[in-house]
Amino acid sequence: MGKSSWYGNLTVLTRLAYLALFIIGITTATLSFGAGSAQAAQVALSWSTPATYSDGTPLTTLRGYKLYTGTASGSYGTGVDLGNVNSYTLTGLNDGTTYYFAVTAYSSAGDVSGYSNQVSYSTPAAATQNSTCTVTASAGTGGSISPTGTTVLSGGVSQSYTVTPNAGYYVASVTVDGAAVVKNIVGGLGYSYTFTNLAASHTIAASFAVRSYHLVSTAGTGGSVTPADAWVQYQGSQAIAITPATGYQVADVQVDGKSAGAVSSYTFSSLNADHTLNATFAQGYTITASAGSNGSITPAGATAASAGSSKTYTITPNTGYYVSSVVVDGTTVASNIPSGGYSYTFSNLAGNHTISATFGIRYYNIVATAGTGGTITPGNTWALYNSSQTVTITPASGKKIASVTVDGVSVGAVPSYTFTNISQGHTVQASFL
Repeated sequence: MGKSSWYGNLTVLTRLAYLALFIIGITTATLSFGAGSAQAAQVALSWSTPATYSDGTPLTTLRGYKLYTGTASGSYGTGVDLGNVNSYTLTGLNDGTTYYFAVTAYSSAGDVSGYSNQVSYSTPAAATQNSTCTVTASAGTGGSISPTGTTVLSGGVSQSYTVTPNAGYYVASVTVDGAAVVKNIVGGLGYSYTFTNLAASHTIAASFAVRSYHLVSTAGTGGSVTPADAWVQYQGSQAIAITPATGYQVADVQVDGKSAGAVSSYTFSSLNADHTLNATFAQGYTITASAGSNGSITPAGATAASAGSSKTYTITPNTGYYVSSVVVDGTTVASNIPSGGYSYTFSNLAGNHTISATFGIRYYNIVATAGTGGTITPGNTWALYNSSQTVTITPASGKKIASVTVDGVSVGAVPSYTFTNISQGHTVQASFL
């Protein structure tokens, strides 16, 4: 069969290797390893069937193949007649040994090709029951690996490792013997890795990173939310501003599907999950109410009100104070109200408004009178709320004080009387003998 030829190449990938023989003619053969998975002391071989001689003549008399194996390059034992097959698994190989392979083809006429190109495969050294291996496991900040540290194991056994991120962290990478086997596991999930049929020492290391959580905020017609899309690290905070357009008001803000009210801002704090916010708006106006010290206005702050509606505000001074002024949209509508509070109603709303109130401290009248035969000073005075005021009773020459009454009640023939913590008007009268 001098008119046939084979050629090709060969690559060892794993312990269970595949030998691919691409046959182009009958004179020589070419072998190559393909993809496979390792398994102790065997190798799987495969090759394709030639269709023509090297000169293009159809090949119709191919009968089979012989496989030659040796432990020295170019030196083979007796060939194994495989028949007309395209693959063969050779078992019984020794661990820790390099084997060399070649194939010949033969025809039904008795012609035999030369050897194919040689390929080799080295089987790994097998671990024995008496050998030991170590696996050193370590974890960075933000998580753990179990078991951790250095573990001594018998050869041939398996060992599993569990990588667990802490709350708010994720597995950034797991490396085995310095090569990454996984990266960036989302959702804070853990990871496990198993060393099988240990034949050598290994390392496994895990690193972690702080998780970020997604805040998605949306706004309906008539307003906006800022920021609309944000990523915030674990335990961080983020404020969302809700702003109605002119002529609109915040109708409702839903956070994770639950109402937070018609608020103008919302703050996510101590984040440990993703969140959503949705703001809706309605046509309407805003009334902004404010009050100075020593009194109140209700409702206070910015209040949304729909077009055409009415809104009433109640202004109440603290004890000892009075309403000094009420100003609506910059114009005074009431001032110096001597007692009690005040109310104001916006009717048929058609725009935004402001209302503000100020307060003043009250004065109380102390009226002092003296009968014939003496004097009382001061005779008529005004005193501030919560202050004190003393009146002095003086008889004329040859006279003496007969009695002093305060608010109609006798306090005796005293030469003076002091009002303290004044919170109302009073009267004092003195008579003489």
